[in-house]
Amino acid sequence: MTEADFKSCDKLLDVLSAQMANTPQNERWHGEGDVLAHTKLVCEELKNLKEFNEYDETSQFLLYLGAMFHDVGKIYSTRYSDGVLTSRGHSRIGAQIARRILWQKYGLCGTPEKQRFRESVCALVIYHGMPPNIVEDDNAYAERRLISVASGGELMPKFTIRLLCTLAEADVRGRICRDRDELLERIELCREFAKDTMCYEAPYPFPSAHTAYAYMSGRNVRPDYPLYDDTWGRVILMSGLPGTGKDTWIKKNCPELPMVSLDA
Repeated sequence: MTEADFKSCDKLLDVLSAQMANTPQNERWHGEGDVLAHTKLVCEELKNLKEFNEYDETSQFLLYLGAMFHDVGKIYSTRYSDGVLTSRGHSRIGAQIARRILWQKYGLCGTPEKQRFRESVCALVIYHGMPPNIVEDDNAYAERRLISVASGGELMPKFTIRLLCTLAEADVRGRICRDRDELLERIELCREFAKDTMCYEAPYPFPSAHTAYAYMSGRNVRPDYPLYDDTWGRVILMSGLPGTGKDTWIKKNCPELPMVSLDA
C-alpha cells in the first residue's frame, strides 16, 4: 500500500471520528484514552509491523480497514457496569457498522469479489479479540474454536488466523496497559497453537466434507479422522424473491431431481 492508499483509508474514520473521540475506555486496558486515540495508534503500529509489510497489497488493505473498524462498536456498547466502563459485544456491533459503511458508502457489494473483501474485514473485526484470549480455554475447545474461525477462509480466501493475529498484535501495541507484554506473549502462543492445529494460514484440511460437517456441527469426532459417510444424497435449497428465476434454474440445471415446491 502506498501513502496515498493509507490516506484514502483514513477518510473512513472521518465518518465516525467525533463519536469515537467521545467514547471513553477503561484506563486499566487503555491508558492512551478514547477510542479514536487508540484506533490511530493501532493503525500506526500496524504499518510498522514487519509482518504487515510481508503481506500482499490486498491483505494489507484488509488489515488496515480491520484496524480502523475494530473498536468502532464501542460507540454503541460502552457503558458503566457497577462503576466500571465495559463494552461487551462491541466486536459484533463493529462488524455491523463496518458492513453498512463499506456496502452503502463504498460500494463493496454486487460481485462475489467485493462481498468476500467486505466480509473479510467484518470477520477481522468480529474476531480481533480472540488471539490473546484463546489460550485461557482448554486445548480441545481452543482447537475447535481455531478451526471454526479459520473455516471462514472457505468463503473468504484472504481471511486467515495469521491475518487475525497480526491485527491482534497491532491492537495490543497500540494501547497503554500494564499487561502488554503478557498479551503479546499470548498472541504468540495462539500463533503456535494454530500452526500445530494446521489452520494458521488456511482452513483446516479435513479428510472429507462429511468429516468437516460432523466436526463443525459439534459432534465429538476427531477432525483428522475420515468418518464413514452414511448420508444418502444432496439437497439443493433455492432461495429468492418470486420471479427471480428459481424454477428456470432448476429446469435448466437439474430437471431430473424431485422437487418440493411451495407453488405446488
